[in-house]
Amino acid sequence: MNKYSYQGYESSGTVKRGQVEAASSDEAREKLSRQGLFVTELTKAGSEAADEDARRGGARAPWKIMKRLSRLCEFSRQLSVLVSTGTPLVQALSAVERQASDDEWKAILRDLRERVEQGSSLAEAMMEHPVEFDALTHSLIAAGESAGNMPEMLKRLGGIARQRQKTMQTVMGAMLYPCLLIMVSFIVIVVMLVFVVPRFAGMFESLDAKLPSTTAFLLMLGDMIRAWWFVIVPVVVGVPIAIFFALSKPAGRRFADRAMVTLPVLGPVARSLSLARIARLLGTLLTSHVKLLEALELTRQACGNSLYRELLTSASAKVTTGEDLARVFTNNKLISPAFAETVRNGEQTGRLGEALTGLSVFMDEDNETAVKSLTSLIEPIILVVLGVVVGFVALSLFLPLFDLTASAGGPK
Repeated sequence: MNKYSYQGYESSGTVKRGQVEAASSDEAREKLSRQGLFVTELTKAGSEAADEDARRGGARAPWKIMKRLSRLCEFSRQLSVLVSTGTPLVQALSAVERQASDDEWKAILRDLRERVEQGSSLAEAMMEHPVEFDALTHSLIAAGESAGNMPEMLKRLGGIARQRQKTMQTVMGAMLYPCLLIMVSFIVIVVMLVFVVPRFAGMFESLDAKLPSTTAFLLMLGDMIRAWWFVIVPVVVGVPIAIFFALSKPAGRRFADRAMVTLPVLGPVARSLSLARIARLLGTLLTSHVKLLEALELTRQACGNSLYRELLTSASAKVTTGEDLARVFTNNKLISPAFAETVRNGEQTGRLGEALTGLSVFMDEDNETAVKSLTSLIEPIILVVLGVVVGFVALSLFLPLFDLTASAGGPK
């Protein structure tokens, strides 16, 4: 018997947490369901899988997320093709395992195959690897196994992973050029201050000329960098590291999430990206015949922004008491009117899953255009600012020379 930690809702909407003993996760859910609980979280007590937020934080680095999505997308597509042609699941997993080139990934696939051979379902085997296969993944697989339409669920899972991968590539690609431009310009300016300015300083001293205030400031800045480099360098390196560790904490992450959705230009794009992800996940789960409360919880776990996770938690509690989902989303600053109206129409027609899936397609197209437009707006601003800075440095260095030339050419 294993111990499982759980969190769920009672019929009154009250959140309840605790532990239950059971032979498997399915048995634990069944026990809790008989007690009148709707289970939203169920993890093995004392295992590394017990802390969902820690798992999410461990895979939050963009390169780790991209690697995971790439693996999941390839795995889903390959397995879908094999299963749809009638290949037994164990043989299909073995074939995917042989095609894997990454030793770590191959070991995970081997473990999945061995567990399935021993009688576990694929969803249960995936639960032993929560970093690679999150709750959303094994819930879709479990739905496919129970309904007998595994190929379709694998296609949907691959579609979700592929779309998220595409969105991240678009955002990261849009950020790459501005970040590279800023970094190169910063290095050039520092090199000028440390190596070029001292040569001009020696020349100005030999000429014994009165320097403009901008030139004097530039020389002072260069002297300060050379004199205090052992303090400045650790600070420059340490600040990004400190920010990274601050963002890994719940309070820091919440601050960043709030700033991201409230900034004047970036805010609307960030909100639209989050809503598109919620619409895609929630729509896919509902069309896969996952119950609304469970779909909301799985979407919450897969949601990156903490503010939207809190919103979905509140929505789950209110839906449990019988309130419409549309009413929860209406007049909320995090939810666009189009999203709220889509939810209302979907609930009225009984086709909420299809409505949200269709909305996510349009939002993904709009978001791709918005990100590209934002990039085209940011790049000229960065170039103008950098041009002003470089121009200030150049003008400050050459202005005394112009003054000397003018005075030398004047009347005697």
